[in-house]
Amino acid sequence: MVKESEVVRNPKREAMGVILLALCLLSFLCIFSFNAEDIGELHYPPAIPPHNLVGPLGAWCAYYIAFLPFGVSGYLLPFILLTGGLLMTLRSFVRVWPIWTWLTVGFISLASFMEYQPSWWNGLRETLNVGSPGGTVGQLLAVRTLGRLINHTGAGIIFFTMFCLSVLQLTGMHPFTPFLFLWDRIKYLYTRRKRIKPSEPIEKPARKEKPAKKPLKNELPDIEPVMLELSNEPVAKPEIVIKQEPKPAPKPEPVKVDIPKPEPVKTELPKVEQPKVEQPKVEPPKPLKPKPVVVPEPDDLQNVTINIASGSDASGYKLPSLSLLDELPPLAARTSNENTEEKARILQATLEQFGVEATITHIETGPTVTSYEITPAAGVRVEKITALERNIALALKAQSIRIQAPIPGKGAVGIEIPNTKGTAV
Repeated sequence: MVKESEVVRNPKREAMGVILLALCLLSFLCIFSFNAEDIGELHYPPAIPPHNLVGPLGAWCAYYIAFLPFGVSGYLLPFILLTGGLLMTLRSFVRVWPIWTWLTVGFISLASFMEYQPSWWNGLRETLNVGSPGGTVGQLLAVRTLGRLINHTGAGIIFFTMFCLSVLQLTGMHPFTPFLFLWDRIKYLYTRRKRIKPSEPIEKPARKEKPAKKPLKNELPDIEPVMLELSNEPVAKPEIVIKQEPKPAPKPEPVKVDIPKPEPVKTELPKVEQPKVEQPKVEPPKPLKPKPVVVPEPDDLQNVTINIASGSDASGYKLPSLSLLDELPPLAARTSNENTEEKARILQATLEQFGVEATITHIETGPTVTSYEITPAAGVRVEKITALERNIALALKAQSIRIQAPIPGKGAVGIEIPNTKGTAV
């Protein structure tokens, strides 16, 4: 006799499943109550008290463990932990690593596939303050590796296939089961619709005649008809009198009365003589006599002498010397020591990290601010660059930056970054 294999429990795996269920509950509260204002690096000053149900630590964990690596798909992380915890608790005798493998493959494939439709997730991206809907992992796989090698179309087909394959492996479903179910459903709807339509007109059933009522006990007996004999004498026809309706009396015609029109009465008013007003005579102004101008004789001008003192005044005041002014700093102190090439490289890498394709075309260094002109690639929205103001400031370790989008008269975007140390002008 062959002994039946007994189910062997794994207590360690069950304990790990309970821990995963607890982490599932904590991650659910952290992720679904996340607010970017709770993190000081994203919003200064941070919100006090925090909006997150697990406090500031919950907000940091939700951002740096779920949303920053996986983007919008980070909302699915609690459900993955729930699935793994239930399997390890209820079915500890089953190998779990294949299930975890397919869960991870499906999760990463979905995050990468979201990267190709960024306009669908604009609202969530702004709420979560992430650069791309697929996060860092989706950006790395969908844009920088597979997206460059086989283009977005080929990479999208691969990610969609891997996601469907992980669903089939986790559910144990046959690949053609969804199509067979859909085909059966279409056939059922078609046959049902065909049955409802009548092919021949339906005849109405004839009404059944009601049986005659039984005579009641109190009813009177039937009376036999009596025959009457009529005489042959002619019957006098009755005279028909037609009453004529009286005609209405004619309406009296209205009497026309000629009313004489009143003649207009002419009234003559007495003429009133207007008083004559004498205008006063205005005498013209007398011409002013010009004052005589005294012109000095040429002999008098020759005798005039002007004394001009050099550097002295009659009051004894002396001009200050130039030693009061500060000396001009050396040329080395007046030139900027900013490493513009290093900052340009960091700026280019930050833009590529958040999925913005652009090139730095011009750098202009000033005494306090350095301006970088950036030309975005075709199809890149300017709002996508302005939304990264805080992320660029964080990458360059600057207190604040200014983005001018666009620069007037140029098809470029200007980013002004303050210098580490100002120079004398």
